Amino acid sequence: HIGVCAHVYTGTCVSVCTPVIPVLEGWMVASVSHGIGAGADNYVYRTHDGGVTWQEAAKLEEAGRYPCAVGFFDDLHAIVGIELYDGAPVFVTRDGGESWERAEFPAPVGADGWTASDVRCSGGAVTLTMAGGEPRREVRLISWDWGETWEVEES
Repeated sequence: HIGVCAHVYTGTCVSVCTPVIPVLEGWMVASVSHGIGAGADNYVYRTHDGGVTWQEAAKLEEAGRYPCAVGFFDDLHAIVGIELYDGAPVFVTRDGGESWERAEFPAPVGADGWTASDVRCSGGAVTLTMAGGEPRREVRLISWDWGETWEVEES
């Protein structure tokens, strides 16, 4: 993904991640802080004209904190992982952002205390690295159906 991530302070903290897909199509996640320790609202925006205009595609209602792993793969598929706090949800869309669902993971990652740290797509597989557990470690999950189902990747 080619793009930028920035944290901007203009009276409130705003986090912006904008990997751009082809030249005209793009996605952006913008987070607006509620103040120190108070969480954030996360909005997904889309552009179809190379960033000249942006339209709000969704508000990730259950997010509550900041994005920490974001993957925009094409015009239809995206994954947004939220930092560790209250379950650290990972959201998936397979319809260009029209709808978002919270990803379900197999054990041990299905329990609280895990957070997404990296997301990539290669050769038809989405790989999501999750960090957590006791003792703290990383587990890689793989999905062959754009995040609908996940399995622990054997190393």
